[in-house]
Amino acid sequence: MTGVPTVILSVSGWQVLYPWLTSMPDPENPIGCGHCMVAFPQGVTNAHGLSGVNPRFFSLYNGTDISSTTTVTPGYKLDFPGTAGNCATCHVPGAAANRPFTADMNDLTGVETEGVLCDFCQSVRRVPEPCHVPTDFPGRHTILAVTATDEQRQTLVQLSGPTVPDWGGTQAGLPGKAFAKVLRDVETGESLVVSYWKQALIVSDNRIARPKATSTS
Repeated sequence: MTGVPTVILSVSGWQVLYPWLTSMPDPENPIGCGHCMVAFPQGVTNAHGLSGVNPRFFSLYNGTDISSTTTVTPGYKLDFPGTAGNCATCHVPGAAANRPFTADMNDLTGVETEGVLCDFCQSVRRVPEPCHVPTDFPGRHTILAVTATDEQRQTLVQLSGPTVPDWGGTQAGLPGKAFAKVLRDVETGESLVVSYWKQALIVSDNRIARPKATSTS
């Protein structure tokens, strides 16, 4: 059986339970998810399955280009060399559970590189609460760009109303709205930063709020 020890936090402390099972078809493990799970082909190629090897993540983690050959800011490792950070908690929870807050993303081995393991998700008993949209790190944002046309399909000119902010890239200035948590670096004063691992202030946060729990009688 392949894997690393599974650990959970209980009242009595960290407890070793069993090795994480690989998500891949394993001849030595007939109960592995990869043998018969309908969603397996999608799972191993989506963001969860690739979260332990995603070059764009490692670019931001290490402060390099996507090929990991040239230094490019920002980067967690550039700001806090010699530390692991808590990135593994979401990207590779199997490694994070085994080495809480010390799992270095550059040192993953074996099953750990499979990202958010099928075994991990199937072992989670608590259903996570919904998140604000967009979720995850502040570099993610959602842009709603609006185009209106008349009966002749001619584009109408916006007379008033919100527009996509300047940081909206090619959609900046278009009729619409951007939803994001915007941060400002405390030390440099620079705004719209994604290096949230440094001390930062929230300039604005207009993300779409998560649904609130309701009840009826």
